Amino acid sequence: MYVDMDSLEALNLLARDGTERANRALADLTGASTAIGSTRILLVDREDVVERIETGGYEVVRFDIAGTLSGTALLLFDRPATEAVVDALVGGAEDGMGSAALKETANILMGAFTTDWGDHLGTGLEMTAPTYLDDPDADALQLDPTGPETDSALVFHSSITWRDAAGRIDVYLAPDRAALDPVFAETDADEAEEPADAFDPDEDGLFGIEEGTDSIPLEKLSVFSDLTKEGSAAAAERVTEMTGVETETELAGIAFTPVDDVAAQLGDGDYVGTTVAFEGTPSGSLIVLFDRASATNIAEAMLPIEPDGDGFTDMHESAIEELGNVMTSGFIDGWANVLETGVEHTPPEYVGDVNAAVLELVTEQLGPFQTHAFTIESTLRTEDVAFSCEIHALPDEADLGAALEALAVERKDQTDADPDDLF
Repeated sequence: MYVDMDSLEALNLLARDGTERANRALADLTGASTAIGSTRILLVDREDVVERIETGGYEVVRFDIAGTLSGTALLLFDRPATEAVVDALVGGAEDGMGSAALKETANILMGAFTTDWGDHLGTGLEMTAPTYLDDPDADALQLDPTGPETDSALVFHSSITWRDAAGRIDVYLAPDRAALDPVFAETDADEAEEPADAFDPDEDGLFGIEEGTDSIPLEKLSVFSDLTKEGSAAAAERVTEMTGVETETELAGIAFTPVDDVAAQLGDGDYVGTTVAFEGTPSGSLIVLFDRASATNIAEAMLPIEPDGDGFTDMHESAIEELGNVMTSGFIDGWANVLETGVEHTPPEYVGDVNAAVLELVTEQLGPFQTHAFTIESTLRTEDVAFSCEIHALPDEADLGAALEALAVERKDQTDADPDDLF
């Protein structure tokens, strides 16, 4: 199945508009000052989404959707959002009244969110009554993979946050596999199987498809998302080997994001990290970022002696550079093994202002005319040390198209890299 790029952009903008309406509805309902976060289309492992929901302490309300865009919608209320909503609607009552308040709120928000979807798709959407999930699990969440060769699901994700207090509501809309065909424009199978001419980024359109077609193979993009999880696991393993701190992947996948949101989604936090450029199939840029507290903690776990000086010292920076190098290798080497090609990267460069570095990369790599971008993302965490980090790769679109064209789905499990090649 091929996915039309214009449809991706239109649906992402549709989700953004829906989130804006839901945000206004929430403000009217609760009197709170709220704002929307980034709106993205994700290709992520279903198990990662389920685990994030199960372990995140969320209150979850589910809707089943029928019609052209059949699937599942989930609204996740974190603890501060739950308390704010319940307090506004029923004066802080718990138990049955609290879950009823969440269902009522979810119903209003989803009604606002989906207002224009039926018009866009040319048919109405039918939603079931909201279901409050006491104990959400994989069966209850009902997320379909995009195909038989992948564990990744396609999910529309957006969020609403309180401006002047803690509180966040996440909206996940996950179409069924059968709904993807009518929703996205599909390239004729016979045309897709015709032998391709040599790829020329100056003559070919986005992802190596003829200009005017702008379609990408969803199955291969989903498998590439699977490789992101494998690469994240390899990066986590390298962190464990280097620091002795058991590290694991929380969420990994591919995001289709408005360009303005790529840097904005980092928020106002104080981040440090490393940047590298990688060359091959694909090529692009990669940033490993840490909030400053995490960087301090993991660097000191690596250092054999106490840092010489107060604050974030040169010793901390060197440790972060070394860690960034190992994580980058673990993350991208699996791509080369599956694609049977080389992907080399430059030595990592420490950056003390990751927000500015991301913005610079977006400006230089994407230019002024591109409205959306694919980013490859991963989050790593550990319970032994107060530490988390994120990996963001921004691939060159033409090269990613060549990578998808070369991707042999049957090699997707061959991601293991030779440790001698990593160090």
